[in-house]
Amino acid sequence: MKPEDKQSKLLALAKRIEDNKEKIKELEPNVLIDICVDLCRFYAGVSRNLISFPQNEYFKGCTSSMRWEPKGHCLGVIPKNYPLIIALWKVAPALAAGCTIDLKLHKDNVGSVPFVLNDIDIVDDIDFSKYDFIDITGSKKTADYFKSNHNDVNADVGGASIAIVADGNLQWIQESLTWSIRYNNGQDCTAAKHIFCKEEHLGYFASIPGVSVGEPSNLDHFNPTATISTYTDLDVLIKQINTYENRLGLHLYTNDLSVQRHVSQYAKWGTIMVNRPLSVPREMPHSGMGASGNTFNQSYFKVYQYLVPKHIVVGDQS
Repeated sequence: MKPEDKQSKLLALAKRIEDNKEKIKELEPNVLIDICVDLCRFYAGVSRNLISFPQNEYFKGCTSSMRWEPKGHCLGVIPKNYPLIIALWKVAPALAAGCTIDLKLHKDNVGSVPFVLNDIDIVDDIDFSKYDFIDITGSKKTADYFKSNHNDVNADVGGASIAIVADGNLQWIQESLTWSIRYNNGQDCTAAKHIFCKEEHLGYFASIPGVSVGEPSNLDHFNPTATISTYTDLDVLIKQINTYENRLGLHLYTNDLSVQRHVSQYAKWGTIMVNRPLSVPREMPHSGMGASGNTFNQSYFKVYQYLVPKHIVVGDQS
């Protein structure tokens, strides 16, 4: 498929979403229309701007080049929270790469995906032999199931998000954490589910509705609640949080540049948000580390998960 054809499909999809936004909101009340439209337009641009490698003569009398080729027929596995936008995390880069894609929806999904993507097949029973690549967002159990049945699987498990309060405007930080924890009734896995603060600030932040004093546990839950505990040494805390299995979103509150740089360097978390809750821009990876998976969602680089490089060496018979 030519780049202009891939771009046309994605722009048409963006227009379909925009033109039917009221119907979509009826089907999926929590849908993020603006982001959905923007994702389609973003990958429409990506489809015509893939990185190409120059031809080189690595051997005398031969010319080497690299082709990016679509992986083929793909499957996207979608959870029940944010069904449309997470479907577009997979559909848009797949189309930008020139792939075809089916979708497997969560059994409780009642959202707008079938209405919007009426030219995408929604599958119930999965024939793994049909698919060249599987891209899932879901639980670790779901990820393990697909990985055990297919050799090319990208697993976006989401998972844990925490907040570290180092210093700053306490009232502003409290308001920020209150909003983040309750965002969309706690359905966003980048919202903090545990807060680490200094001992002298424990009572202040523990007064946030839904926050209870306790050690971090069950950080992967979807509820507008969180726990809170104290820390004394930042380096010790970083070592502790780097042992967590799912390491998606780290919220850091500080006005100290040296603290920002230190945590950004040594915290092994995929998305670090400093003084800005849930502020992942649409052109940058919405990623994690550890069991959360390095997924590159919402970024230019995501399209390359749907492409495979082929090295071509051309010589003559002389």
